[in-house]
Amino acid sequence: MAKPAASKNKNVYFSLLFLSPFLILFLLFKLYPMIAGFVLSFTKSNIFGTEFKFVEFSNYFKLFQDTTFWKAMRNTVLYTLLTTPLMIPLALFLAVALNRGFRFLKALRSVFFLPKILSVSVISLIWLWIYQPDWGLLNYYLKMFHLPIQNWLQKPFMALFSIVIMDIWWTAGYQLIILLAGLGQIPKELYEVADIEGANAWQKFIYVTLPCLKPSLLFVFVTHIIGCLQIFGMIYIVTGGGPYGSTRVMVQYIYENAFIYNKMGYASALAYILMVVILVFTLIQFKFLREKE
Repeated sequence: MAKPAASKNKNVYFSLLFLSPFLILFLLFKLYPMIAGFVLSFTKSNIFGTEFKFVEFSNYFKLFQDTTFWKAMRNTVLYTLLTTPLMIPLALFLAVALNRGFRFLKALRSVFFLPKILSVSVISLIWLWIYQPDWGLLNYYLKMFHLPIQNWLQKPFMALFSIVIMDIWWTAGYQLIILLAGLGQIPKELYEVADIEGANAWQKFIYVTLPCLKPSLLFVFVTHIIGCLQIFGMIYIVTGGGPYGSTRVMVQYIYENAFIYNKMGYASALAYILMVVILVFTLIQFKFLREKE
């Protein structure tokens, strides 16, 4: 009886050996920074390590009096609320349209996914050219149709909405591929039964497609909203948080406090508040969109 036990232990040791590279990297670059950041959130410290003083909950209390924090949080939530109702229905519509099996389907999938393989800096430079007020592509076509040109990135709400359009163009293809994969897993027999029952296209979409697509929709919603709440690079390159702070989001404010104002403790507190917001949004989505057992 000792041999099976010894063999089992040997398998455990080999499993840990093969997992050790991942575990080491996880401990060094995930778990340790999370713990260190949490500790820093209770301190007054700087990036150079020349100052380190425990201030208990002072950083968190300071948040409630920080008007810039509330404005950045408002911009972040507003950006998420503007993007989601446009992004998800568009990706779903394209996925259903491309799932009909017509010619050049693979080519069209590649075309829609192509922007996602570009980096944030490339996307930002492309759209900076499109939005340029004097010789940009968008204002060029407005002039062509004798419409008034716009300063797309110089008006507060218009600047935020312009970033929303950029993000949709950049990431809709990724959501489309996820939803297409979900549509491919729906049994054809369900549609055949719906045809026998006399269901029209809209009824099949509501009572067959959407319920079966719920796991994919949950994944798309969760990953999309987490990405929106963590947006930084695109806004930092295109508007720098302007005009008048109308596009400054939470991650940018965290960056500014950590690396410009040299307030690592306060930046860590901001980061953990953002983590709580992301967790709340995620739990809400799981509550309303998770697949029923």
